[in-house]
Amino acid sequence: MSLLMYLILIVPSLALLMFVHELGHFLTARWFGVKVMEFGFGFPPRLFTVRRGETLYSVNWLPLGGFVRLLGGSGAADSDAEDAYGGRRFTEQSPFRRAVVLIAGPAMNFMAALVIFTILFLLPYRVPFGVVTVGGAVPGSPAAEAGIRPGDRILAVDGERVRDEYDLLDSIRESPGPELHLGVRRGQSSEDSAARRVTVPLSQPDIGLIIARTDTEWSAERRTVPDALWSAATRTWSGISGPVRGLASWDIGDSGLDFLSLSVIAPFSSEAVLSPNIHGLALFLEIVAFLSVSLGLLNFLPIPGLDGGKLTFILIEWARGGGRASPGNGS
Repeated sequence: MSLLMYLILIVPSLALLMFVHELGHFLTARWFGVKVMEFGFGFPPRLFTVRRGETLYSVNWLPLGGFVRLLGGSGAADSDAEDAYGGRRFTEQSPFRRAVVLIAGPAMNFMAALVIFTILFLLPYRVPFGVVTVGGAVPGSPAAEAGIRPGDRILAVDGERVRDEYDLLDSIRESPGPELHLGVRRGQSSEDSAARRVTVPLSQPDIGLIIARTDTEWSAERRTVPDALWSAATRTWSGISGPVRGLASWDIGDSGLDFLSLSVIAPFSSEAVLSPNIHGLALFLEIVAFLSVSLGLLNFLPIPGLDGGKLTFILIEWARGGGRASPGNGS
């Protein structure tokens, strides 16, 4: 996928993420009984409108997100509807309900990122495997004392097959000890030699093997849905918590704003490679997911006009015991 194609697709994707953000405000406002005057995709001038019940749904010429117009959310402009819709104005809701309506926008962006990451982790990927071949054993090490020699091929650890050097290292690291049982094949024999026992003291996690992977092949694999969901949740949380921690620890005297940078991290380990025909799709999905996280975080900033700014006024109101800090706080 070319850079131009990425740019062409990113713009409508960002617009869709902004629409999803406004959908969160819309759904929670309806849930709490707040009258929604208009729910629009894009920004005016209007292309066409449809009225369903008490809400006007509009599609507008500038497809850059969307908006929700709540009764009472725009101040005095809706005051004439107060008698007909008593108790349904946004500003008449409790601080808790208004806060939930505001938080729902960023929350939808985080949910969208979770869904996108889940799809990403469900994509098929290729994993290399091969034969773990001994290049040498450190003199005096447990491996050397056990008689392992260069050219030996390690097939299993404690009866579990090893696919590559990473499997071997993980098996050694996770072994309860104090002994490892290695399945070793020597020379060109087609049969496994007897398992050689290597004694590894608990104080010596390095058994002294120099290894490499030979005869590398590739296998296509997929994650299970629970694994994909867990990995997606972890990645989404990382995207949220990373900038927050960076902002909390940022020294104003620093010259950089590193806490604002969200690097695109490959969703697979260094040894897992996406199939070439879906690599571009995967990269695009990851960029969109991080854009969604960034949009949610941006709206939590305490800046007037953003959800975070309006939440700040609600918190001040709550701290005052009900005294309004701002005349109108719509979404």
